[in-house]
Amino acid sequence: MPAGPPSAAEIRALGINARLADWIALHRKDAVSAAVPLPPPDLMRRMTGLATAADFVRGGTEMLAALAKASPLPPAEFKNILDFGAGCGWLARFFKGYRGHYVGVDSDIGAVAWIKAALPWVEGHLVAPRGRIPFAPGNFEGVLAATAFTRMDARDYTAALNELARVTEPAGTAMLGLLGPQALGRAERDADIRARLGVAEADIAKARAAMQGGGLYLARGGERPAAFVSAAFADRACRDLYEIVSYTPAAIDGLMDLLVLRRTGLPVRRGWLRL
Repeated sequence: MPAGPPSAAEIRALGINARLADWIALHRKDAVSAAVPLPPPDLMRRMTGLATAADFVRGGTEMLAALAKASPLPPAEFKNILDFGAGCGWLARFFKGYRGHYVGVDSDIGAVAWIKAALPWVEGHLVAPRGRIPFAPGNFEGVLAATAFTRMDARDYTAALNELARVTEPAGTAMLGLLGPQALGRAERDADIRARLGVAEADIAKARAAMQGGGLYLARGGERPAAFVSAAFADRACRDLYEIVSYTPAAIDGLMDLLVLRRTGLPVRRGWLRL
């Protein structure tokens, strides 16, 4: 007789190695928090702008589903992964049971301390802004930056891309979440989205003008900075480091754009990129 669908216990035991749809569905149930820890509410809110565990988990599942859909490999099949700007494990939580080497780096000491204490499958590292990632060149097959590039000015943006290119193996994949025109439009219409992103109303027109000019605008009027970026800016920043595989507007939760890159293997440009 054919086997029936896996039980919740079997899915929990497999973690990221389960069928992804089953793993995501399980995370949308309250009971899964017993198998995968949740960060404390104050840390969750400070790092993501989300006030409840339900919103935190739902947002993470949307992010994982979008990354998996765009990725050239199922997430569990990368031999090693760098989670750049891992925060308090918004994405890393889902990699329970990962059989490769999962590294999470962030500049927030509280977030890294929580990851190291709560998520044993993650090797957490505290790195300074614009700091060097403590791994050799070409070390990672997969690089995930779900939210890091939503909080950077142009100088930090290009410095981070150079450092990620250094540690991505030739032909390796990097996937970046960005805030584009759709996110700005939603922030303009919805006060809750503005609060979540950390955007003041006064930032909206300035961000729109910057993107229409092919640039980046870092909104600093809210609780957290929010970087709104045009596709033209992203293209200029990446072109000597990565091949752009795809750029999908509003791919993550109908809000964030998703940029998928392939490392070209060319030498990393020295110094700051001029955009």
